[in-house]
Amino acid sequence: YLLAARTGSMRRLGYLLIHGAMVVICIGGLIDGNVGLRLRLLTGDLKIETRDLAPANVPIQSRLAADSGSYRASMSLVEASTQNAAYLSFNDGYLLQELPFAIKLERFRVEHYASGQPKDFASDIEIIDGSHRIPVTLQVNHPFTYRGVTMYQSGFADGGTLLNMNLQRLDDIEAPTPISGKIGEKTALLINNQPFTIEFTDYRPTNVFENTASTDPTRPGWFTQAVAGSKMRDVGASVAFRLRNQAGQADDWNVYMKPLEIDQARYFVIGKRQQQSDLWRYVRLPLDETNSLAPYRHFAAGLDDKMARASVAKKIGASARNPELAGALEKSTLMLLETFAGSGLHGVSALVEASVPQAEQSKAAGLYLELLSHAATLLQDNPGPIAGSIQGARLVRDSLQAYSDCLEAKLPFFFQVISAQPVNASGLQLTRAPGAILVYLGCALLALGVCAMYFVRERRLWFWVTPASGSLLMVYTANRDSPALPGEFDTWRTAISELT
Repeated sequence: YLLAARTGSMRRLGYLLIHGAMVVICIGGLIDGNVGLRLRLLTGDLKIETRDLAPANVPIQSRLAADSGSYRASMSLVEASTQNAAYLSFNDGYLLQELPFAIKLERFRVEHYASGQPKDFASDIEIIDGSHRIPVTLQVNHPFTYRGVTMYQSGFADGGTLLNMNLQRLDDIEAPTPISGKIGEKTALLINNQPFTIEFTDYRPTNVFENTASTDPTRPGWFTQAVAGSKMRDVGASVAFRLRNQAGQADDWNVYMKPLEIDQARYFVIGKRQQQSDLWRYVRLPLDETNSLAPYRHFAAGLDDKMARASVAKKIGASARNPELAGALEKSTLMLLETFAGSGLHGVSALVEASVPQAEQSKAAGLYLELLSHAATLLQDNPGPIAGSIQGARLVRDSLQAYSDCLEAKLPFFFQVISAQPVNASGLQLTRAPGAILVYLGCALLALGVCAMYFVRERRLWFWVTPASGSLLMVYTANRDSPALPGEFDTWRTAISELT
């Protein structure tokens, strides 16, 4: 006779759980893998939109219903605005994903580190679902789920800051031209009777740089981006835009809204570059004690005026102590002014190298700079209290440097930011994954199956009875070997021996 007994049969259930879990996970993955969306795109039922359209103007062929399946879409919300659709990005366009509710951005908040980098940002939103209004605060790594749609705080941007600026020629003291615009939009204007388009690209409310108040020569310059932990200062807001001419060529500009104090003097700072791959070329326009640019503009306007240059040269010639040298001094001054007006300090340097022996070039350069400074003082038309003082001498020196830098940077005019009304926009990511519950269920079944197969031991006991000889053969087996197996066999053998 053959007798058998078994324990641990639940281990076999582990095989079923694992294989079933793999099937369930695959089904959930297919549901959230946008298989249906891909098929609709292949069959032409959906069409990717490539035009920049408002949500209300997106055609029906490029829209997805709120219950169309899984998606991962993005939304940019301007403060006080409401949207009920998000965008699914593709390589060459987008699809508009409708939502089962609307989202309104009440307020956007951002905190910064001392270096100016964003520390934390959050959006106070209101979910509008029919007559239900649910206030929610979205923060980084703190999403919120409503009706199967999970909302994440993913970023922020400028939402269309309103700007008022003045366009002023540096060599003209006439009234400036007012300009109004909005970040993300374009404004047409005329410069020297030529049509231009100004494209406002960015508004930065803070700009944190190294504080150069220290006299340590190893400290980086004012234009060096700060790092956390160093002594820094916020120089205020800046506006970036692109100035495009009628031929389509454009220059990038970066204008600081407030005067910057550099080495105990104040300047308007303007950055310009021709291509985005180029380094910024910054020009510092000096201000007087009243934060006015008038002395420099008088200087630039006079330097650009042939009659004004001649008048200044005549005054300087008449001031010569030796009347016999008056004509030569006037002629030299006029030549120097014409050279500087056309080529800046580089032109003066080339003039010295071409007309003065090398041994005397250093002395001649000093005399030419002194002569230029005297002429600049007369051209500035500044009878104020700093004229002739140390501050006045620095203003003259800075004016000469600024004029030369403007020539090199091709900067005949400048933009002054008068006012800015910041408008923030919050970037949200919205996801819907109806297959996620199946994936989670499959993972749970997979874990149960692994536990059943690993921790549940299947053991069998066999008896072969031979009545004729009165013998009993016992066999004990397990699905895997273990140190406890011999001890268990001995226990069963002892128990059977006591029974017989």
